[in-house]
Amino acid sequence: MPSEKRLKILTEAEIADLFGPPELNPNDQRFFFALNEIELAHCQKIRRRDQRCMFVVLLGYFKVTLCSVSELPSEFRMSTQTITDGFQLKAG
Repeated sequence: MPSEKRLKILTEAEIADLFGPPELNPNDQRFFFALNEIELAHCQKIRRRDQRCMFVVLLGYFKVTLCSVSELPSEFRMSTQTITDGFQLKAG
């Protein structure tokens, strides 16, 4: 239960802009979700495909912004689907 005494400095929209996942167009997705050799080597050490996808999503979002993101499963569904559908994690 939230406290009524809490000071509100930012609006909900400002909080979403600062701490939510960035909105990326397809070109940005290809750029930020691309892995270099070192990142790919670390990614290949992860056994489960869903965890590899989440690794790529979080790494890509980290490249875009250094802010932390919240509510991982629901917020990243679209990005993990994009990665699963066509980027570097085809089979495995």
